[in-house]
Amino acid sequence: MGEKEEGRVLARFGSEVKEHMEIIEEDVAKGDIADATLWVNELMRMREEWALRARKKSAGIIWVPDKAEARIAEVREEARRMAQARLGILDDAIKKAQAMIKSIS
Repeated sequence: MGEKEEGRVLARFGSEVKEHMEIIEEDVAKGDIADATLWVNELMRMREEWALRARKKSAGIIWVPDKAEARIAEVREEARRMAQARLGILDDAIKKAQAMIKSIS
């Protein structure tokens, strides 16, 4: 996967996390700590999944059309790198969301 394509994938993932954050912001604005917390926990569940992927040697399911061992290793490394990038996005969002909730509780 090229650098441009990795950027597209991460941008799309960032958009998904942003949607979660918008819901959390709305819930916090309404003073609805329970629903906001539910969405933070969803972000944390996503983080747990990506942390697992980042740690696994296989980095999850990998499909490579040519089956060349060198290419498989390269794709697995790309997958681990992308998982690490997702963790950074999630960590930032979780910190912000928790701070928002703490500010009204």
